Amino acid sequence: MYAGSLRNQPAPHSSCTSYWIAPDSPDWGWRTEIQPQENGELVITHYGVTPEGLEWKGVETVYQRM
Repeated sequence: MYAGSLRNQPAPHSSCTSYWIAPDSPDWGWRTEIQPQENGELVITHYGVTPEGLEWKGVETVYQRM
């Protein structure tokens, strides 16, 4: 699995990884956005990415100060 930072993205930080399902299949991707919120929360969102570039939200976690 390869991970790299994506520039010119709307989130303060976005990175993408790619992985293969089988030796003869195209790579799939997994993109992660990390967004600090003005209210002190930290939102981390993970997106699945098809070989064609279509994205869907896989997991979103919201961290809050206690």
